Amino acid sequence: MNRRDPRTAAASAVLSFSCVLMALAAPLASAQTAQEGKNLSAMAPENLAKARPKAPFDLTGSWNMLIDPKTGMHQFMPLPELTPAAQAALKKHDEYSAKGLEYRDDPGACWPLGLPRMMTRFWPIQIIQLPTMVQLTTMFNNSVRWIYMDGRQHPSEDELVYTYNGHSIGRWEGDTLVVDTVGMTADHHWIQEGVPASEKLRVVERYRLVDGGKAFEVQFTMTDPDNWKGQWVNTKRFNREDRTDIEEHVCIYEQVRDLPSFKSNIRE
Repeated sequence: MNRRDPRTAAASAVLSFSCVLMALAAPLASAQTAQEGKNLSAMAPENLAKARPKAPFDLTGSWNMLIDPKTGMHQFMPLPELTPAAQAALKKHDEYSAKGLEYRDDPGACWPLGLPRMMTRFWPIQIIQLPTMVQLTTMFNNSVRWIYMDGRQHPSEDELVYTYNGHSIGRWEGDTLVVDTVGMTADHHWIQEGVPASEKLRVVERYRLVDGGKAFEVQFTMTDPDNWKGQWVNTKRFNREDRTDIEEHVCIYEQVRDLPSFKSNIRE
């Protein structure tokens, strides 16, 4: 009578169990590899080299915002129907402004402007357009946006990190670049003087190249149910400026705190 060595039986069982684990892990590893392929960085050579339709236009260059008194200089006008909370904030701002004082001028205290306000300064902006991403940098505080063009979606709610400029993804609709931005913080964040932003803020921009490439127009469609009703729509125009480069610019609290404008900044 042949009796099987228990050590051989145990080894066989372990081997069989290992084979089962490997069989189960194979599709998981394959799925992980596929997922990693989708999550290539915008600057990864493999991502940049992917075949894509040619972009209708290229925004690479330096640009200055056109000041249009009809739509407001560095503001979005006219105002939408504000919620009671936003109305109270704006009223407080107007009351102090009438006295020659600043009310919660956060950028004046070195807080970031955030989107969309960063797009409305007099200082130039610089755009670098790649197949996978559009990088937009303002000279004011060197604020940067990364607009992803490689087909990715916004992060899920539990993975979204709230920032001043938000998470932006873009797509082409005919000859228009459509940019959708979410995930903006409400902390010290204002649409413009007196009008606050909440974490529900969403900004959809539609970029069109005009005047034979000498300018572009961007239509802002903003929604924030905590601060106004419906859509707030405004259009800004930027002219190409081939003789201008942006430079380093930083706001240093110790340098601004002694300015008269800062001393008049009411923060109640």
